[in-house]
Amino acid sequence: MGSEKRLGRGLESLVGGEQRSEALVGSGPGPGERRTVDITQLDRNPFQPRKEFAESELKSLADSIKTQGLLQPLLVRQKGERFEIIAGERRWRAAAVAGLREVPVVVKLADDQKMLEIALIENTQRKDLNPIEKALAFRDLMAHFHLTQEAVAERVSMERPTVANFVRLLDLPAEVQACVSRETISQGHARALLGLADPVKQIALAERIKKEQLSVRNVENIVRRLLLGQPVSKKQLADDPVRAEWEDKLRRRLGTKVQIRPKNAGGEIAIEFYSLDDFARISAIIGVR
Repeated sequence: MGSEKRLGRGLESLVGGEQRSEALVGSGPGPGERRTVDITQLDRNPFQPRKEFAESELKSLADSIKTQGLLQPLLVRQKGERFEIIAGERRWRAAAVAGLREVPVVVKLADDQKMLEIALIENTQRKDLNPIEKALAFRDLMAHFHLTQEAVAERVSMERPTVANFVRLLDLPAEVQACVSRETISQGHARALLGLADPVKQIALAERIKKEQLSVRNVENIVRRLLLGQPVSKKQLADDPVRAEWEDKLRRRLGTKVQIRPKNAGGEIAIEFYSLDDFARISAIIGVR
């Protein structure tokens, strides 16, 4: 790696130093100099990995800025007569909501790759990026700057398999990726869905995860059964997560508590009812009148 710095060592290891960038043009404040600029002279980081900024979070930060001011300056690079934000876009947006006309900045020299790396670590350290945004950022690092997964892992202080697992999420259909972005299903669920090659089945199972609140273990078992093309076996039914899944299905269908009790070669299903009317209702659902 030589003089290259790891992302995990912090922002200062990336933005410090005197490396010059061909992206910098024009004159202005020297590297590392702090100054105040008109908020309208700032442009967002073109390599910003974060795609969504929650309005409630911006409002909360804006309220804080109104009372305390913008305490931490934005990191920027000069681009002609304007400035591009390297780090601090959320603060910039909140400052605009708060009605600030000027904001403090520190001008740094940074090329395009450094812009993406700094934006990535800033969001990662604050846990602002969802798994899909991280996956897209890692893919951009590899595609635009011809880096291997090992090189990306070195820069973000992760293990190579971790980076690979993030990038693999981009193999999922857009509908499933959207579920991961909105956190209606977890990254663990998404990794389990990757076991299915059929996008239609992946989307259908993602919908089941949301509707039935399936655990990751449930999904892994379902994927395994789908791949084997087999019905539920006695051994699988004896497994707590699978049994819980089927109990939940029956509970939803019958509208009451249901217990499955495996026993010897078979078992029993206990269905609770709380009145004669409730018994009649359940019997009708089962088809007994």
